[in-house]
Amino acid sequence: MEEKKPKVIEYKLPNNILDMTKGTIEYPSVIETDFYTKEGLTNIISKNKLVWSVKYFNGSSIFYKEGLIKFIQSESFLYFIRRIDEDTYKFFAILPEESNDSMIFYLNSLKKYKTI
Repeated sequence: MEEKKPKVIEYKLPNNILDMTKGTIEYPSVIETDFYTKEGLTNIISKNKLVWSVKYFNGSSIFYKEGLIKFIQSESFLYFIRRIDEDTYKFFAILPEESNDSMIFYLNSLKKYKTI
């Protein structure tokens, strides 16, 4: 008998998101992260500009499904996507190559929001 394996869901950066950042970053680099809590996403949104998002309204609350954040102090962006059936988010930092170190420093500052 064939063994049933759980379906693996891949979270990828859509090409249209890269297209949205082309006017700002000529040749973007991408840093993919593990998952972070909703509080981590809320923290990032509160200090930067939410450019685009897809939300779900369940009758009482709104949940972000995915979106794109523009960092106020740099040319960098952060694409986020919600994990299916869980309130955590995967991040994709989209930035100029020379900004890698500062983005890694920033992501390290969010360690308390990282999931296991």
